[in-house]
Amino acid sequence: RRVVMLGWGAQVAGTALQLLDWAAEVTVVTAGRRFEGEERHRQALERHGVVLVEEEAAELVGPRHDLAAVALAGGRRIPCDLVFFSIAHHPQTRLARGLGCHITDEGCLDVDHCGRTSVEGVFGAGDVTPGIQLVQVAAAKGAIAGVTCAQSLAGEPGATDAPAPGPAADAEVGGD
Repeated sequence: RRVVMLGWGAQVAGTALQLLDWAAEVTVVTAGRRFEGEERHRQALERHGVVLVEEEAAELVGPRHDLAAVALAGGRRIPCDLVFFSIAHHPQTRLARGLGCHITDEGCLDVDHCGRTSVEGVFGAGDVTPGIQLVQVAAAKGAIAGVTCAQSLAGEPGATDAPAPGPAADAEVGGD
């Protein structure tokens, strides 16, 4: 299938190249902005046949459920079957920075496998942390960070440690 990727951030290059695993062709359209990637990103796109178009997309052309093209503001149409969006992503870490959390060189919140930051009692997950930026991944990492956080409130050291066992099922409840 023919794919148009709408976005202008450096991350678009990696996503566009990954789409080539199952797309016949990929075109990046930057919404009229200058592509924010480095020269090496541009070269990688070119080397793999991904066209970079720094023009504004004006319209998705075709009836519902039957996309035919992306029309550019200048009038040109790029034939496509699917459109992906990857609008410039910049992790919002101002609060974490204010709390003294370590930030990676890429600007993400530095967390361990359970979502713990460098500041005790502060946890993170989702698009402020490094890694694949997908809703499913964010939800899974959020669940892990949430469980770890809840267990930390009970004095448990981490999500992979089992909490102390509760009372036996046949134990008397309540009492006199």
